[in-house]
Amino acid sequence: RKVNSYVNGIFDVSTMLPLPGRLKSLLLPAYRARKYLVGKIEDRIDQLKASGPDGTTMSAMVFAEDDESGEKLTREEVIENALILLVAGTETSASTLTSAIFLLGLHPHVWEKLVQEQR
Repeated sequence: RKVNSYVNGIFDVSTMLPLPGRLKSLLLPAYRARKYLVGKIEDRIDQLKASGPDGTTMSAMVFAEDDESGEKLTREEVIENALILLVAGTETSASTLTSAIFLLGLHPHVWEKLVQEQR
């Protein structure tokens, strides 16, 4: 349930309804998750703008310019892209770990070999 709330908080349209903040917080747990993450991303954007590029993916999004037009991503575009990367990374890692554990369970001899290598 917590993972669903996390993912829904990032992409659920209801989190963007024009409700008063307090009402949103009470009614939509997903809104609280999104608000928290967006706050952290905004803090990082502000930090990058104050200190300059640092070679991270977030920095690349904040300072990137289109070669032809010279346009930069808007703050909202940077936030939404960062949220997508957050979810994609989480889901990829979770799927990989689940598959690995499942396959190790199907092949106990491989599990034993892995355990021996770690000793």
